[in-house]
Amino acid sequence: MIEERKWELWDRPGVVPDIQRRWSSQGELAHREILARLSAEHVCKGDQFLEVGCGSGLMYQALSGLVEVSYTGVDTSKEMLRSARAAFPNVDFRDGDGYKLPFPDRSFDVVASYDVLQHVPDIVGFIQEMVRVSRGTVLFTLLEGSQSVFGSQTILGNTFLVNRYSKADAEARVNEASGGLPFKKIQIPENQSNLWVIVCGD
Repeated sequence: MIEERKWELWDRPGVVPDIQRRWSSQGELAHREILARLSAEHVCKGDQFLEVGCGSGLMYQALSGLVEVSYTGVDTSKEMLRSARAAFPNVDFRDGDGYKLPFPDRSFDVVASYDVLQHVPDIVGFIQEMVRVSRGTVLFTLLEGSQSVFGSQTILGNTFLVNRYSKADAEARVNEASGGLPFKKIQIPENQSNLWVIVCGD
């Protein structure tokens, strides 16, 4: 298992159940359904699909109702993975770090990460790894606003990063991470984040 980092405290006592309760709200369910629908437009039946930061498998659940893929999910949290495996025992969930993905170059048709990047200190390195293992498309969400704000949120006494990026800052970082590959942004309705799409393949 990945060594705990100061900004990555998901396995502290009570954190995962608390987050699971938050994720079970109608608003969160609607958000996942929108993300799944927008993502499905960039996914083909049978694609090799990697989700980085899969959590308890809720985006897998949302996506699986729309498009049939060969899915792999990775996360650094053993508690999140335990929850995912219990809910979806036939799905491939693995230990995996977004900064050092355990896969060769160009292993997947689609590599995605949902509502994760606002919680990591360096989005460039994270996105670079996603681009490296994709031979087709990279999908991810970023919180955006009028200016970049690097903040935090406390859950049961544990502090988690919550970072927001200005349009110019986000585009500069994504351009650096992708090596200048073409990308587009899709506004997520009634949300402060965008779904980014990087085209890695032909």
